[in-house]
Amino acid sequence: MATSYDAVLMDVAMPNIDGFEATRMIRSLADERARLPVIAMTTHAVEGYRENCLDAGMNDYVTKPIDPERLLAVLERWVGANGAARGPAKSSPDGVLNREILKELREAVGVDALGGLIDTFVEELRSRVAAIKAAVTDGDAKALQRQAHALKGSAGNFGASQLRDAAGAVETACEIGDVDRASDLSRSIPQFANVAVLALQEFRQSDSPTPKANGADRE
Repeated sequence: MATSYDAVLMDVAMPNIDGFEATRMIRSLADERARLPVIAMTTHAVEGYRENCLDAGMNDYVTKPIDPERLLAVLERWVGANGAARGPAKSSPDGVLNREILKELREAVGVDALGGLIDTFVEELRSRVAAIKAAVTDGDAKALQRQAHALKGSAGNFGASQLRDAAGAVETACEIGDVDRASDLSRSIPQFANVAVLALQEFRQSDSPTPKANGADRE
């Protein structure tokens, strides 16, 4: 049975396949596992070793013997970036939409205003996806990172968890200089954006108050 994980603690020195190669294999997967935070665990603490870990696609590293406080801080940084540190928020069954965020937003601004905000987000989303495609075509890593960062933030604001994580993975790949991987990950953005729009539309329909019958409708 498949098991979902929030992060990988990767021992660098392993027989047969070392941690660097194992991380590259994870990053080459064609599903959400490719975006898992990978934290290296190593006895090496020399200058430049962190860069070696990042070059392999890892997110961070901790040295042995493990300092529990340091390990917890690193996990909080990277797992928290994926939303796990916020606690078990309720989402749609496939993890596309965090409805609790939308409900909180609705309570803050009202149903009508929320509808207008969602419309604005959807319109912005089309422009953002087009900009990401253009950045990939032009090979502009800085523009791609900037657009992915903005998309991660706006998608998170509207509870589009799957889209947020996809954009975050693109941003992370850009940050560590893996432009090829960032470009590959970017290809999933339009699909995730379409799924997010459908989920938001479904939320609006289910969240709309049912009109009450007035006296003229009664016999």
